[in-house]
Amino acid sequence: MVALIAMVCLVGMPLIVDAVLGAAKMVGYKYDEKKARELQIKAITISDRSEYMVVVGTVVGIMSAVYFHATEFLEHDDEPVWTVILFHVLPSFWINAGMLYHFYHACVQNAGKPTADCAEGGRKCRQCGGPQPISTWHCTTCDQCVMYMDHHCPFTANCVGHANYPFFFGFVFWAWMATVYATWLTFHPHLHCDAPLSDGTVSCEPSTKRKLLWASVAMCVVITGFFGFVVYLLVSGTTTRGFLDSEVTDPLKSLRGQGILHNVQFRLGPKSTWWRYLVPFTLGARATFMAGEQPLDI
Repeated sequence: MVALIAMVCLVGMPLIVDAVLGAAKMVGYKYDEKKARELQIKAITISDRSEYMVVVGTVVGIMSAVYFHATEFLEHDDEPVWTVILFHVLPSFWINAGMLYHFYHACVQNAGKPTADCAEGGRKCRQCGGPQPISTWHCTTCDQCVMYMDHHCPFTANCVGHANYPFFFGFVFWAWMATVYATWLTFHPHLHCDAPLSDGTVSCEPSTKRKLLWASVAMCVVITGFFGFVVYLLVSGTTTRGFLDSEVTDPLKSLRGQGILHNVQFRLGPKSTWWRYLVPFTLGARATFMAGEQPLDI
């Protein structure tokens, strides 16, 4: 847990620096712009060198949860087979498959590089020289422009843009479901750890069960907060960049005032396809590459 938090802090260094600088501006603190820019560049360098560790750490964390589930809670000697399948095998498979499926595609799917016909008036990016519509940001980490860029995600080592946002949202949703399931799974056995049997012994190892319970609760609280933040940005038509820096022109600004349903459909696709986020296989989801244009299969 500590190692994962440390890796996330290293990879998320640019966001942390931007947040600190933004807070300094809000309170009226004056700082050297040149030194601040140098600090941002150093933070980006640290993030670039560390982000793949977080990807590996995320996969290891998912696999560790499966391991502890199998070794600590899959005690089916005195349980009917149907309860093992219903409460352990099926939920674990469905949740972890959904999480890994969306995580994989969020990592490998291009975030949405604009094409030449998207750029109004033939605008070009000063950094990469590619077409740059008004709704596009250049990611210095990926070194490319991204349509409706939300942020560069440390967990996926990839930008989150219009083309892969549905996969990012699906990954966060299934990660939240996993922590809720883990908390439910660890709570019931924890109660029995302190209940002595007829011979005076306890039914399980209290220390192990307690540690897993508190770890599950802590992760559930953290992921619930993050998932709530993602949902807030989704329904309000806001990007992470726009939320963290008020001076940034948010590429989703034009969506505001058009309603929650419009905002969500713009990012996740038509509401008739939302059920596909509950299916952890190749059915996937659909997203609209640009407002009013042909939806893009992803």
